[in-house]
Parts: sequence; C-alpha cells; structure tokens
Amino acid sequence: MGRHRRNSSDDSANDDINQANIVDEFAANIPDQEPSVVEGGVEWGKAVEYCLNVPRVYVGGLTFMDVFNQDDYTHQRTEVPWYPFASQKDWEVAYWLMRTNLSMSEIDEYLNLSFTKENSLLFHHTKELHQWVEMLPSGPRWKYEDILTDFPMKHLLRIFYRDPIDCLQSLLSNPQLADCINFNCQRVYKSVDRLSRVYSSFMMGDHSWYLQCQVPQGAVMIVAALGSKPVFLILMLNSIHPMHPRHSDPDPDARPRPESFGPDSFRIGLVLPMSCPVVSTPTDKTKVTNISGNRYTHPVLISLANIASSMCAKVMLHAYLLVALIPVPKFVHSNVRVRGVLVDRLFHQCLSIVTESLKAAAKMGIMMNDPIGNSRYCFTPLVSYVADTPEELLFKDPFRHPLHKGLSTLARIKAVLRSISHADVSKFFVTCKKFNLNGIHEPFWLDWPLSDPSQFITPEALHHWHRMFWDHDLNWCIFVVSVDELDFRFMLLQVFVGYRSFKDGISTLKQVSVRDH
Repeated sequence: MGRHRRNSSDDSANDDINQANIVDEFAANIPDQEPSVVEGGVEWGKAVEYCLNVPRVYVGGLTFMDVFNQDDYTHQRTEVPWYPFASQKDWEVAYWLMRTNLSMSEIDEYLNLSFTKENSLLFHHTKELHQWVEMLPSGPRWKYEDILTDFPMKHLLRIFYRDPIDCLQSLLSNPQLADCINFNCQRVYKSVDRLSRVYSSFMMGDHSWYLQCQVPQGAVMIVAALGSKPVFLILMLNSIHPMHPRHSDPDPDARPRPESFGPDSFRIGLVLPMSCPVVSTPTDKTKVTNISGNRYTHPVLISLANIASSMCAKVMLHAYLLVALIPVPKFVHSNVRVRGVLVDRLFHQCLSIVTESLKAAAKMGIMMNDPIGNSRYCFTPLVSYVADTPEELLFKDPFRHPLHKGLSTLARIKAVLRSISHADVSKFFVTCKKFNLNGIHEPFWLDWPLSDPSQFITPEALHHWHRMFWDHDLNWCIFVVSVDELDFRFMLLQVFVGYRSFKDGISTLKQVSVRDH
C-alpha cells in the first residue's frame, strides 16, 4: 500500500481514459462468436442444443466414501463404527449436543447432572467433548491470516477462511446432490422451430455458453455461488439465467475467535464460477457475541449454481458452506472519508486472500472429482456478485453510466496512479471521484481471468425487485383502489400449491419476507 508511482500531467490521464472508452465501444460492437453446436434433438417436445466443447470425464477420481476412508482412524472404525466414541450411546449424546444451540456453560451444566453422570459417558465437560468430535473425519479446514496495512488500526485483525476450492469439492462430492448437478451448457427451445428460448437455470443462459467456449477443450463449467444468507443465493440462482461450520482444526489458534473480528463488523460480497464456478456474495451483518463486545460479522457462504435451486432450498442437504469471515476494522485517522476508503481497500485485500486459489484455478485449471468419482478439468472465473446495495458501492457508484468493461476501470485507475500516489489517500480519492472511481487502487478481480464487473455485478433481487414492489408498487395500487378493495381481491385469489395465500388480505402485514413475495 506504500508503493509510489511517478507523476504525469492531467492530459496524459485524460488520454488514457479516452482510450479506455474507445476500447469499450469497440468491444461492445464486436458480435459474440457463435460457437459450434451439437444438436441434442427433441426432448419432452423441446429442441435442445449442446455446446461443442463437451466436458470430458477422466478416470481415477475419488468418491465421497473414498475420501472419507482416507481418515487416520479408518481402521478403528471398521471394528467400532462409533469411533472415536466408545458406544452408540456416547455418539448419540455427542451428536445431539453438537447440533443444539446450547452454550459451552449450558453443556457443562447438563453433563454435571446426576442423571447424566449415571450414564457413564465418555466425556464429562465441553472441552473434552470437542476434543473427541475433532477426531471425526472433517470437511474443509479453517485457517487464518493476519491483516497488515500501512495505516494504523485500533485492533489487530485476522481473517478466518477456508479454501474455497475445498468447499466446492465438498459440495461436488456430496452424494445427496449427485442427481441434481448439471455440468452441460445447453440451449433449450420451446419447439423445434427454435423461435422461443427456455431459461430455467444458469447452464441454459448465454453467459455460461460463452464461458464454456473460452475454457480448453474438454474442461467443465461448475458454477459456484457465494452469499451471506441462503435466501440471497436462491434468488441469485433463479435470476442469473435466469453447515454448519465445525471447527475441526486441532490447532486452537486457527479457530475463528470473536476478539479477532474487530469492534464493528465484517463485509463480503462475491460470486465465482468453478471450472467456471460462479460466486455471489451478499452481505448481511450477523452478531457473533452478546454483551462481551457486541461483535458482528458478515459470513460468506458458498454453493454451486449447478445445483437445482429447489434442492438448494432444502436446509438438511447443507448445500451452503461457510467459507470466510472478513473483518472491517477501525482505522486511526481523523478524516471520516479517508477511513471509509481504507475500509474499502481492506475489503478488497481480504477478498483477494480468500479467492487466491480460485484465481489460480481460473488461470491454469484444476482437477476435481464429480459426485460419482470421475475426475474433471475445472476452471473458476468469477461470474456473479450478489450483495446489498451498500456493498455493491465498493465496486461502483449509485448512478447510471454507459457500459464500461473492466479494462476501462483498470485504465482509469492506472491513469490516476500516474498523477498521484495511492498512499496519499485524501488526494487520491478526490482525483478518483473525477473518473467515477471509489478510491480502490487494487480491486480483487484485477488478476482474475474471464471476470468482469460489468458481468458479475448482478441485480440485488430482494431489494431491487421484491422490496421495490412492497414499498412502491403496492402503495400505488392502494392509492388507486383503496385498502379494502385490494384486500378483498387478494382474499378471492385461488390457492395454488407452493404459493402463499392471504385469507385476511395484505394490509395488515408488517414485515414481508421473500416467501411472502
């Protein structure tokens, strides 16, 4: 963050901006290359086309059970199925306690009851219980990294995260999701005359088709989705064309601790594809401690857009995995605007750390196992970023502009850096505002192949569509027909399976969720 650039005149900066605009206009006028098509024939009365770059399958992969049996205690479990627990009784009690919302002190209180002691359990307090649980086969391991900046902060911060590639592999290997994962890009038409397209998943859209044509022959598109709440991911999966985290790392310092989160909150927002995974990250503040600090975090969840959205909505399938907790610090600076820019820069810095393995896979590819144990060659460009409007402002301002590609944004940043150093945050931010920039000099997508903000920043469905209707459209209807008439018409609507019915109308609703919409 302390690197300086040589100064140049404003005319040179304006020339770079104008050149970037020309590049954008030229790119916008280039028609997309039509990839070769494999005719899929007619299925259920619909015409189907498949991309010529068909994903290949390689032998030698691992299934879920193959990975499960690579655990250090596999041999012991062949003799004692409940290992490391001594009996089924110990396992059932431990399983129940770990899935409840009881605190550590409440679990200790339960284990100290006379009734519990009479059962002679293998563990007698919470820490001992956790030690036994951590011997079970685990999913992706947690790790942490200290966040260092050139500007002083009130607290030393750590980012806790898991390798997103490991999380995606965990989802791919889940046998419960094997029948609802789609690896093939396709174009579906309502009839054989191919006049009307059908869009019901990301893999049926034009963007997935384009990405599949950019990866090497035989590589596979696995679209991943990131977010802070599953509801956002379901909305994203329906709109882009269209686990419980267990701290299994034996190193206690590698576990997320609230005191390392910082005094305020955490942010994240992102969306990534795998082998073209897509990742989308909405952010919603979540309290992680009560009374002791009142610390908050924005948890980052990851899922696969290849999975049918109806299956992602089933909580018991664990289609969402917690991948990161990204801190937002308090910088020691008198200027409020400068503190805001520093927080935004730290956000991109943390996001770069979390997505490092995804960037590497997007450049070179990576071999991953599919649900049935085959191996596939995968690439991971970023294709969607789903976030609340405040988090989207980390990438753009709230005003409408002509279409600009990521290259033009990078050209603008480069032009500003020629005239002033990014270390002078106040002056750098003022100069950036002239070019519609937000003061970020190294965006996290800078070195991410096939990832462009003009593509991966998607509409925020909950507020832009659903809340828009509730806050504005509905009020217009009430103004036109009156409350009583509108309630009466909602009460007369026929009840359909899967849809919400309003037998008392809608005027009495106070807080409306996505299901109500």
